[in-house]
Amino acid sequence: MRFAGATIPRGKGYLYVSAEVVDFRKDALTEAGAAAKIQKMQEHFKALIANPNLLASPILTCELGAKKRGIDMGVAAADAQHWWATGQVPLRPTPMAPARSRKQEAPQKQEVIPAGLDPRREEQIGQLLERCIVHHFEKTGEFISEQKSKQWVRGVAQLDDKKLAKLLSDKKAFAGFVRLLAANPATAWAGV
Repeated sequence: MRFAGATIPRGKGYLYVSAEVVDFRKDALTEAGAAAKIQKMQEHFKALIANPNLLASPILTCELGAKKRGIDMGVAAADAQHWWATGQVPLRPTPMAPARSRKQEAPQKQEVIPAGLDPRREEQIGQLLERCIVHHFEKTGEFISEQKSKQWVRGVAQLDDKKLAKLLSDKKAFAGFVRLLAANPATAWAGV
């Protein structure tokens, strides 16, 4: 099945650079440097990183994917064109689209979603959780266990929308939250 806007012609598309990729690549600016950093991590932990591209690579996405991520379409398109022309990617996260633009693009008729299944909230929780795990690893050098990751998911899911937004935008609050989450996932949300 093909969707309108879901193809990426050569020389086009939208480049999404996450904050996690920027953090990972600050001391590994080349592809060879990123590969070496991943190799060192795997050797140090005697573990295989299942998908190292999630840590080290931006995402070239179609128009549909860019809209779903809520990124600034103009910046992402310019970054993609620059990447196609030079092979280089900016060392900064792709900015989000202004809230006004996202509302204009939203359909007029709102779909009713049962409580707890809001896709935007789930996406934000996933982003925050991923950032927490990467931050914890970078600060301590420890991977979290499967059991601990389930506890972290429950801890992050307890955040209300206001606290979730704060942690995604405020680096100091985020760093403090990761420390709380590592110490006691069940009560970390209360310290935000």
